[in-house]
Amino acid sequence: AESLGADILRLWVSSVDYRSDVRISDGILNQISEVYRKIRNTLRFFLGNLDGFNPQEDRVDFSEMNELDRYALIQLNRTVEKVLKAYESFEFHLVYQAIHHFCAVEMSSFYLDIVKDRLYVSPPKDKERRACQTVLYEALLAITKLIAPILPHTADEVWQHIPNREHISVQLCDLPEVNPTWSDKDLETKWKQFMDLRDEVFKALEVARKEKVFGHSLGAEVHIYPGDDAYRILNQFDRLDQLFIVSRVHELF
Repeated sequence: AESLGADILRLWVSSVDYRSDVRISDGILNQISEVYRKIRNTLRFFLGNLDGFNPQEDRVDFSEMNELDRYALIQLNRTVEKVLKAYESFEFHLVYQAIHHFCAVEMSSFYLDIVKDRLYVSPPKDKERRACQTVLYEALLAITKLIAPILPHTADEVWQHIPNREHISVQLCDLPEVNPTWSDKDLETKWKQFMDLRDEVFKALEVARKEKVFGHSLGAEVHIYPGDDAYRILNQFDRLDQLFIVSRVHELF
């Protein structure tokens, strides 16, 4: 409990831009605690879905992954890039923001929501499942190393459960580096455009949910009436129902 409290306080310190007035209150600490839980729970999800995964034998190459998995690794690369730059410039609040955004938005609200079926239902040695586990493993390694300077107790605790870890403690590791092989500018642009459209669909779903049209999004169907630009983007994607996490998409284009 003491180490948990210490890490939450360290996370608060890292969240503060020390060039401005420093504020603290029960409300701020409660918000920091929620952020801490999101980071911790994301790492726990990674660990919980790596059972039976041997990174030396089961890793799937970036070039053999589907677009969703490749985009997830591209986003991980971007996060590593932002965090390293922030550490170098002593802008620890940017470290805090980048790691929280990756865990809460890129992973929990997007990638992990979509791949749960693949992780839970596919056969253990299915290549698509192994590709997803590869993404989780790479993200687990990178994020654990990135949080080690500001959440040392949590990072060390997570590190003890990572399969095939390279050192006895994460504190003996160097920070991760940007992986040059996880790069595809065209793919990144394509998926960023899609994510903007996905945000608009989610806004409409949230309005309908608040009006009690449905409960969970899997109880919803989406009708899309796209303009030319939206048509060009959406026409490049398959299984929009999975990407929007709904029961069905009526592709009216």
